[in-house]
Amino acid sequence: FHSLNPLRDSNTCSDINPETVYSPNGDDIVWDFLRRDAFDEASREPLLASFMHASILSHSTLEKSLAFHMANLLSSPAMISTQIQAIFLEALDKSPSFRL
Repeated sequence: FHSLNPLRDSNTCSDINPETVYSPNGDDIVWDFLRRDAFDEASREPLLASFMHASILSHSTLEKSLAFHMANLLSSPAMISTQIQAIFLEALDKSPSFRL
């Protein structure tokens, strides 16, 4: 993990350089690492496979995964999780500085 972690030398969030989080072709290095780790864990532990797929592997970005997770935490009979997820995703799409 240490050798693949682009944030390992950062002391605070303000120290993070957004350019180190992305590969030269624009891929999110941290998200790719998390997805590989989730895939490996799902392969090793069948009881976690469904959770790993729903929470991580079925989402193309960290933002989409976070929106899914937060929406499930906040859902209620008054507002279902897919509605809340759509609100999160819209807010994230409108915030160009979210990842910085």
